Amino acid sequence: MELPSSSSEHKKQQLEIFRKYARYDEEKHQLVLEYDSFIKLLSSSTKLYSKFTDHEHNYNRVSPETFGVIFLAVDENNKGYLSVSDWFYFNNLLKNKNYQYAVLYEFLRKFDSHNNGKAINFNDKFVSFDDLVLSLPDLQGTIAKVQDYTDNAFFKKNGLNLNWGDLSWLKFYAQGPPRTQKNLPTDEQYISLNSIASILQTDLPNERIQNGFSHLSTENPLTGKLELSKNQLVYLLKNTYSHKISNQVFDSLNLTNAKLIKSTNNSISYTVLKDLQYLFEHFDLINQILLKFYHVSKESSPGANLVITKEDFVNFIDYEYHKVNNITSFSPSQINLLFSIVANYKTNTLETQKKVQQLMDEGMTQKQAVDTCKREEQYDNFMRHYDELAGDDSTTYLLEKNEVSKTLNIQDFLRITNPNYLNDIIHEAEVTRLPQVNSNWYFYPVFDSIYNFTLGSVAGAIGATIVYPIDLVKTRMQAQRVLIYKNSLDCAVKVLRSEGLRGLYSGLGPQLIGVAPEKAIKLTVNDLARSYFTNKISKKITWYYEVVSGACAGACQVIFTNPLEIVKIRLQVQGNYDVSERMSAMGIIRKLGITGLYKGVGACLLRDVPFSAIYFPTYAHIKKDIFNYDPSDKKRRHKLKTWELLVSGGLAGMPAAFLTTPCDVIKTRLQIDPKKGETHYNGIFHAFKTILREESARSFFKGGGARVLRSSPQFGFTLAAYEIFQTLFPLHGDGLNNIEKTPKSPATLATQTLGGQSPVPSGQTVVPTGPPADTKSSKILNDSMKNRFFLNYYFKSCEISKTFIDLDPNFKDFNADVYQKFYKDLKSPKN
Repeated sequence: MELPSSSSEHKKQQLEIFRKYARYDEEKHQLVLEYDSFIKLLSSSTKLYSKFTDHEHNYNRVSPETFGVIFLAVDENNKGYLSVSDWFYFNNLLKNKNYQYAVLYEFLRKFDSHNNGKAINFNDKFVSFDDLVLSLPDLQGTIAKVQDYTDNAFFKKNGLNLNWGDLSWLKFYAQGPPRTQKNLPTDEQYISLNSIASILQTDLPNERIQNGFSHLSTENPLTGKLELSKNQLVYLLKNTYSHKISNQVFDSLNLTNAKLIKSTNNSISYTVLKDLQYLFEHFDLINQILLKFYHVSKESSPGANLVITKEDFVNFIDYEYHKVNNITSFSPSQINLLFSIVANYKTNTLETQKKVQQLMDEGMTQKQAVDTCKREEQYDNFMRHYDELAGDDSTTYLLEKNEVSKTLNIQDFLRITNPNYLNDIIHEAEVTRLPQVNSNWYFYPVFDSIYNFTLGSVAGAIGATIVYPIDLVKTRMQAQRVLIYKNSLDCAVKVLRSEGLRGLYSGLGPQLIGVAPEKAIKLTVNDLARSYFTNKISKKITWYYEVVSGACAGACQVIFTNPLEIVKIRLQVQGNYDVSERMSAMGIIRKLGITGLYKGVGACLLRDVPFSAIYFPTYAHIKKDIFNYDPSDKKRRHKLKTWELLVSGGLAGMPAAFLTTPCDVIKTRLQIDPKKGETHYNGIFHAFKTILREESARSFFKGGGARVLRSSPQFGFTLAAYEIFQTLFPLHGDGLNNIEKTPKSPATLATQTLGGQSPVPSGQTVVPTGPPADTKSSKILNDSMKNRFFLNYYFKSCEISKTFIDLDPNFKDFNADVYQKFYKDLKSPKN
């Protein structure tokens, strides 16, 4: 064990955290970490997790109040506070692979009459759980105290508290003192920590289910069988598994679609209860079966929308999975129950989504709508209401048919069976998708915006530079009132001959300056408007809202583009002027002034608004209809290659550029400085009538070809360059190289042994795809968890609390009052 004086990097981090939450005690002349501050420290990291997952609405999470039992366990000498030495010892316990059992043992041995108070180094490879023993009578007494101090009235009234003195199988775990502890009395029975771990995993869940059924069930006079109501069934299962199984599973027992089990909500047999317990105990195994089924079947039906039927599931277990795994088969009723739960969860989810959308249509925000739905479900109060529990339920079949079962896919099952789907640790897929940590502690969202803005600016500059000569030719063609250039090619040749290669890039500086704000505003406003008009449930947007979104983007960009456009255009046409009449960019700005810089703004709006209204919807539909791209549809592609983006941008730019050429001609004529003798236009309509009268209608499409050749590839090159830069200079890397070094999910790490995976939308389960993952993933995970230990406090504390709840469900109710009772007990003279 590291000494408190150690100057390791871990100790520095731990000390920094301790100082943040501890206070200086004048009497003790040291920093002390008190009960409330300790719980706040362990639970504070949930603020980080809620930005990535639906953790905030995960009602099966462990209450932070239960962390008080950890405080009691690591408080050496029962001082009522933690010193820095206690804090370092707690951190050393967390480094152990079996940290939850180590903390449990520290708690239990406080009430052991043979406790010598000597610290145990659980990281010592010679320390065996078989040698760590407790007095069996003292263990039974400690559990009785837990049941007494938490004082769960419903448990006591209905006999749901287990009396460890009556457990017939407990004698099989009893033993004498181990040889390594010769100072222990030989006339007493002991139990090892290893035996306690085995009891938690096997005997206690069965004993709790049997005891609950025997006390809550009633005999059905028609069948002579003992039966439960649906509410009692849910209560018993929650009593044993609510800290491990998502609440959505329990809610999905309300209506099911199994065909082979005839059981109503008011008459549920012990067989159904045990079948459900068997499923819960084997969810991890079912999860692995489904993942293997996906990998075997993905070639014929790729994606998470792979439908799986009962026949597929049974056949796969019999003919595929048994070849490599020696497992016990699932009975028909268990398989029916599994499909029932998943089908009903899917139905409930769709109904909740519809209700959330209705509330949002009525004016609520998404968060307010979700909060309202969750409050109406009253998860928190369910276990407190005995009247609801004991009352009869409806007579609908517990396992009635439901057509939704025919459309169940791998994704639906993984949401139920994946043990980490609603866990309190972040999904790696969501970290990959949203790696920035949006908290009050860091300015990471600002860095993210700067990153996107910078890449967009550089990509836009590259696209503008590549096509700038075409833009100059287009402007020269549109500006001529008498025939100087026969066509675009003639114009390019004459500019090269008279002004050189440099002449083709005249006015490039202002254009590059304007690219950054123009592209940033156009893309941002379009995305914002599309997000606002998109249906939050179906993830679809109607075509007219797509047009409106694009039009809004075009209108907003004019604020920046008009001043830069007028300067650029005047620089581009100066090649036709005498040398004495030519001006620099700053000279043009000084001559025009603020008002002059917005000359022709109406025409600029007339060009940019319809351009964007045409371009963005066309771009979106080319990607969707030609390249099968739609992130909201599981059946379509979620990412395009660079050349596909280039082609999409190029094709979308053609109609948008050509159809708005007349507006561009009028804008150009309004913004150039006319030569002596040339008509001076007074406005949009005057320019339109004059051009039509003096030059003919064909003049409105002067430079149309050059405009198409310029706008089309410019957008293509810009988007392609943007994608390439994001690949070459990733801000977030694999989701670990961000400010928080957030660790990957254990579930994700497990699936990486089967294959890599792609980012998925929030609230969806990870299905691995692609080639085998990098072998360095485990090292990255371990290094990340070591370097950012603070982020693991909450998750590991939850796992510790779950272990205590496995020992006795009354630990769910551990709070400050219960702590005070234990504290007084430990400080009493008899102890």
